[in-house]
Amino acid sequence: MRRLLAQALGDAEAAGLEHICLLFPDDGAHKTFAKPVHTILSAMGMEHVPIFTAYKRRYNSHTTQHLGLVTDIESNKALLPNSLVITLDDELATGGTNISVAKALKEIHGVSAIWAAATHGVLCGNAIEQFNSEDCPIDRVYITDTIPVHERGLNQLIEKDRLRVVSWIPDLANILFYHHWNMNIRAMR
Repeated sequence: MRRLLAQALGDAEAAGLEHICLLFPDDGAHKTFAKPVHTILSAMGMEHVPIFTAYKRRYNSHTTQHLGLVTDIESNKALLPNSLVITLDDELATGGTNISVAKALKEIHGVSAIWAAATHGVLCGNAIEQFNSEDCPIDRVYITDTIPVHERGLNQLIEKDRLRVVSWIPDLANILFYHHWNMNIRAMR
């Protein structure tokens, strides 16, 4: 997540986007990433970035309903209009949760752009077609290459700059190094 978030925030800064919010698209993402994301933001000197959690109801693997947002500071909701929201999750499978939340954020809260960042880009079912659609509310997707991206029809998304793949090879190399020298892998975090 550190590598993905740093890439997305760097791209936002390079594009001149100043109003940035982070969002966990569901409670599971919040439980998994809240503490690490706060640590990452603190290390980057960006503690001021507002963070939200979306709540949803999942009816099946293709249908979810956005139920609202929760934030630590209620006044943060005033920061949503005209902002870039970066969603953070561990996996992006069909894209249903992220797309339903993104649609609600744009329609209800006036968010100008949404980027989805997920450690593992499963991209199964019709995810590629959904993200490639002109009416997709997610403007860009960030994934690592923990799941190989070649031969999965992702080139069109990459060429349209709708998909950015961030390599996890430096992390894997560190894991192998620590393992080889019988060092605690958790310590490298």
